[in-house]
Amino acid sequence: MSSPSVIPKKSLSLAGRLYVVLFLAVGAFVVMAGISWLQGGRVQHSMATAEELRGDIDHLGKMRLANLELILAAMDSIVDREEGVMQPERLEGIAASIEFLRGGEEDAAHLAEELGDPSLMATFAADLGTVGQAIQVDLKRLIERRAPVEAFSAIDDAIDAGGEHLTETLALLAEKADVKLQVELADAQGAATTWLWLQLGAAMLALLIIAPVMLMVSRSIVQAINSLRATMVGLTEGRLDIAVEGQQRGDEIGAMAVAVESFKQAAIDRKRLEAEAAAARIDQEQAKQRQAALDNAKAEDLRAFVGVVEVGFERLSAGDLTVRMAEPVAAEFEPIRAKFNDSVAKLEDAIGNVVTSIGSIRSGLSEINTASNDLAQRTEQQAANLEETVAALGEVTTAVNETAEGAGKAQTAASSARGKAQKGGEIVGQAVAAMSQIEKSSEQINQIISVIDEIAFQTNLLALNAGVEAARAGEAGKGFAVVAQEVRGLAQRSAEAAKEIKTLIATSRSQVESGVELVT
Repeated sequence: MSSPSVIPKKSLSLAGRLYVVLFLAVGAFVVMAGISWLQGGRVQHSMATAEELRGDIDHLGKMRLANLELILAAMDSIVDREEGVMQPERLEGIAASIEFLRGGEEDAAHLAEELGDPSLMATFAADLGTVGQAIQVDLKRLIERRAPVEAFSAIDDAIDAGGEHLTETLALLAEKADVKLQVELADAQGAATTWLWLQLGAAMLALLIIAPVMLMVSRSIVQAINSLRATMVGLTEGRLDIAVEGQQRGDEIGAMAVAVESFKQAAIDRKRLEAEAAAARIDQEQAKQRQAALDNAKAEDLRAFVGVVEVGFERLSAGDLTVRMAEPVAAEFEPIRAKFNDSVAKLEDAIGNVVTSIGSIRSGLSEINTASNDLAQRTEQQAANLEETVAALGEVTTAVNETAEGAGKAQTAASSARGKAQKGGEIVGQAVAAMSQIEKSSEQINQIISVIDEIAFQTNLLALNAGVEAARAGEAGKGFAVVAQEVRGLAQRSAEAAKEIKTLIATSRSQVESGVELVT
């Protein structure tokens, strides 16, 4: 049976209640801000006026100081009148003081107008002009003319009178400005005090209005919030079977309860996913272990193959051409083993042919030597016969018949010599053919050596790839990397041995070609 639906009590929502509190707070803030703006503007105006007056008073003080320096410079010049000239630095100081006073005249006149007494600056310009004329022109002329003391006394009185008048004007203006400054400061202080009391009053009024409203709102939601808090604490502790209360409410608390229920379901789903992830991690670890076992097996196969290759190349470098890789190796290395065995077999056959050819050459050379010796003896004999023929021809005057008989013998001997020479040519041809056969065998050996060189290159490349895979394997592949390095070194030594054999074969071919040229 379905439970009867709960009709929520009609009341202000939490948002509505908070809006009421917010409205009251904003109203209080607006009132306080208005008071602050009004009183703050008054205080700010008074402080700005006071600050401006303080700057004017400071400037008047600097003008009074410049006037004093001007009078003192004039007095010093009168004291030093015996020099007959005013010092340049003193003239510069006098000019700077007069210029400063003239520059501040406009600001001082403006201040006098603000104070309501513009007549204070009525005679300032005339007094300054009189003092400047007296010091810069009259006093300078008197000093340069070395005038009598009475003339200096008169101008001293004039300078003192003008300077004193300027000082009184500036002092009176500064005094009135200071009076107004104190008035403005007092006004600012009073406005600040009033502002403070108004702020305190507005704050107390806002507190008296907002506090009860906030208390009522907090009481209406604290209990529900505490219930939800307890539920969430239970969920964080892992108690996923706890019931979430308040979902039937129609306000924000109900929405929060629904959200907490969603969190609860999410936690249940997360726990399920964590279990599935743990199972997946176990499967992944097992797969990693299987892959590691496969890698170790491959490394072991490579080490075994490297050992077989190392033994084969060591025996081959020692001159053992009967070496073969008879032991079975891994399937991926089987083509290399077959190629190695085939290449060594071809090398053995080629070396055997070379040995046989060398024996034939040795036999042919022996026959050539014998034939050459025989040909030499027969040539000597024919030479002796020819000598006898010449002697017989010398006796032609003795008997024509004897001459004819001697000519017949000479023809017979010449025919025999020609036959021997032809036989020697055939022997030489056989020697040349044997040497050509040696050259062909050398070319076959050179091809086999090239195959061995290619095997060494492929083995070197395989060792390099094995070193790269060992580097990728990290710590587990260090031993594999050492074996790969040894295989690479063995391949390099095999390549060097192949190069040496090539060099020897090239030398033999050169010597055979030289022999052919000598024989022909």
